[in-house]
Amino acid sequence: MILNLHIGLSNRCNLKCKHCFVPYSEKTDIDEKILFKFIKKIENYGLSKVYYTYGEPLLNKNFNSFALKIKALDIYQVLMTNGTLINQKKINELTECGINFVYVSLDSTIDVEHDDNRGGKCFHKAVEAIRLLNKNGIACGISSTVMPQNIEYINSMADFSKEIGVTDISFLMLREEGRVTTPLTKNYVELFKESVRKDLPYSFHDMRLNIVLKKMYDDGVIGLRKYERYRFSNDCHNEMSLSISPSGSLYRCNFHQKEPIGNLYKITEDNFEEILKKKIKGCEFKCAI
Repeated sequence: MILNLHIGLSNRCNLKCKHCFVPYSEKTDIDEKILFKFIKKIENYGLSKVYYTYGEPLLNKNFNSFALKIKALDIYQVLMTNGTLINQKKINELTECGINFVYVSLDSTIDVEHDDNRGGKCFHKAVEAIRLLNKNGIACGISSTVMPQNIEYINSMADFSKEIGVTDISFLMLREEGRVTTPLTKNYVELFKESVRKDLPYSFHDMRLNIVLKKMYDDGVIGLRKYERYRFSNDCHNEMSLSISPSGSLYRCNFHQKEPIGNLYKITEDNFEEILKKKIKGCEFKCAI
């Protein structure tokens, strides 16, 4: 079963984020025809959601036409963007090509700190992008990478999101040299616990927090249903996910990209099933718990 697919249409980007793992020096665009053929094939395996990620997806000249094809398949589409290219014209295009949700990257509520991490003056453009998306009725949220530089005031992002009209925040773990390096600080853990208690629309994607979650359940703070729901949210989903880089490399996980399980351009009818059955070996992210 493949429920989620992360796609890199291109690794081109107009920023240079300090935490980025994408080889942006390689100006590679994926072959959309071969990719679409592959997507139609794995649609039969339960595919329901596509994420556009890696570099800045909107720099790909064929983004709109490709998204229109995915829309025709009735697959939920999520755009991950730095927000710098969002304007009214782009908003209209996103609506037409069926983008269901947009995550705009925002790592700090302080403009100079966000800009320093992202390698360009983009804070105000990102905030304006969120306001425009809201104004035009496109569901959106914030994607925030949690790092040593911002973890001590992570709560301020939750407050700031309300000011600019969004409540959905995806807190992403920082990964460096194949390991999770987001520290489990007190305020990070407390924000997670608050989001669980109050059912806030925050996601953490951090398996280490399941230890905290289990204690909340054992102490009677939350019930079984809530415990299972949030545990699933944090758990590893590599067996139901795929990630495709702009060069065509296939991975089971968007975090673990050391060893591909195959290549988009080398898939045949004979090896297709074999590739989909491959699993991650020696996952550093599980070992980081």
